[in-house]
Amino acid sequence: MGSNLRMPNINRVEFAGRLVRDAEFRATQAGAEFAKLQVAVSRKYKGKEETYWASVMLFGKSIEWLKPDLRKGRAVYVVGRLSQYKDKDGKTNHTQIMADDVQMIDWNDDAPTQRPAQHDDAPVAPSYGPPDDDDIPF
Repeated sequence: MGSNLRMPNINRVEFAGRLVRDAEFRATQAGAEFAKLQVAVSRKYKGKEETYWASVMLFGKSIEWLKPDLRKGRAVYVVGRLSQYKDKDGKTNHTQIMADDVQMIDWNDDAPTQRPAQHDDAPVAPSYGPPDDDDIPF
């Protein structure tokens, strides 16, 4: 017996890692500010460690109060969704994370703990979607 139920499409990513370098802050030609983050995420198993690098884009007003903290080596917790963009040649697809929320965390050894929110009244960054290729200055 077949089922008419369909699997819902879910596009959600959550991870914690460390910034590989200071965040890059830019603005689109329309004036929308965004931040580009590179985050290293490690996984340990059977005495081995694998590290993955995630490219993260963050838009919205939360950039203002996150700016001072988005520095190389700082631990972050990212919630977002997968997105793809093409190089300027139009051929090479790259996957990146479009962040809906980025939080700074304190990380003692292997145990991340969320830092108390400094801006409880700050709105969660709205998701505007990826900018047009012409709007990304790098």
